[in-house]
Amino acid sequence: MSLYILVLAGGRSSRMGQDKAKLTMNKQHTLLQHMLELVAELAVEQVYISRPYQQQSGDLALTQMLTGLNAQTKIIYDPIEYQGPLAGIQACVKQLSDCSPNSQLLVLPIDMPALALVDLQQLVKSSQQKNTSCYFAHHFLPVSFYDLAQLQQLLNQLMLRPAKEKSFRNLLNQLPAMSIEATDSQLGRLINLNTPEQWQSYLANRN
Repeated sequence: MSLYILVLAGGRSSRMGQDKAKLTMNKQHTLLQHMLELVAELAVEQVYISRPYQQQSGDLALTQMLTGLNAQTKIIYDPIEYQGPLAGIQACVKQLSDCSPNSQLLVLPIDMPALALVDLQQLVKSSQQKNTSCYFAHHFLPVSFYDLAQLQQLLNQLMLRPAKEKSFRNLLNQLPAMSIEATDSQLGRLINLNTPEQWQSYLANRN
């Protein structure tokens, strides 16, 4: 089964005050580089990065960085500004419309740097074993999507609805999706960093 990765890096980052993808972890090593190194440990066909189209002119350095990676990585820009993570997933699934029906799409957020390889492997393996999309209970991201044709059909419907209905909750409720109970250690890693204070705390305690 072919595995594709999508890193969601297209939000406003309004609470963080700056582009999360470009947050510096040490010297010139960015949060996006950290997340790409994490998924590079998986056997993937392609890694996609979801970005808002307004960032295209400012992503030159990001594009240059990607050319130096071993993994095949591509930026996908949302066609409409700030329509939420479902828009980024929809754009990615369109890219994959000609892929094998036995393909998986693992989606993870840019702002969850404590994720471990074992967490992602568990989602991918569970999805394959159960023949359904899988996510951790009470955490809609990361998620491993299993039936991409059905996912595309549902996303096309949801994106025509009012903004309040374009949610992960609605998407997962309408898909055949299964939640997996997270261990205590996993719960400590399934944390989004949304503010400068949370980011600095993570940096101070990551070693």
